[in-house]
Amino acid sequence: YMPLTIAGMLLLFRSKFLWGAVLFTLGVALSVLNGHLQITYYLALLCLFIYIGFAWDQIRQKAMVPLVKISGVMLVCVILAVLPNLGNLYANWEMSKTSMRGPTELTQATTGSAAKVSDGLDKEYAFAWELRQGRAAHLISTQCLRRSFGRYIGQ
Repeated sequence: YMPLTIAGMLLLFRSKFLWGAVLFTLGVALSVLNGHLQITYYLALLCLFIYIGFAWDQIRQKAMVPLVKISGVMLVCVILAVLPNLGNLYANWEMSKTSMRGPTELTQATTGSAAKVSDGLDKEYAFAWELRQGRAAHLISTQCLRRSFGRYIGQ
């Protein structure tokens, strides 16, 4: 849903508010609805960088009124896109507390106390997904193909 969201942003910055708002809202809503929050996080970062670039251009041109208008429309679009998905987001947040991956390791040790150390996932469990039957052969064949074709490409 990244292309949809970015297309909406571009239309908004070209002052095509109706289609820009529709595409941007739809892209954000579908991304959040999809439930893959890491991809949604990357989408938000990409949108932030695009926004900063366009905002910088608007500020240099001293076009503050359109920038404020576009920013307001984008904020309303994000709110409208996230509101229907609050139930899914809350359920995901609740489940993350009891995830088998364990608690976060982003803790800071205070003076005089030891930091909490977690082992995370069991190595056998983690590698069972990567080294399924046939996966090792796929990795080896990919490396062989890459090396053989690399000669023809000049690598």
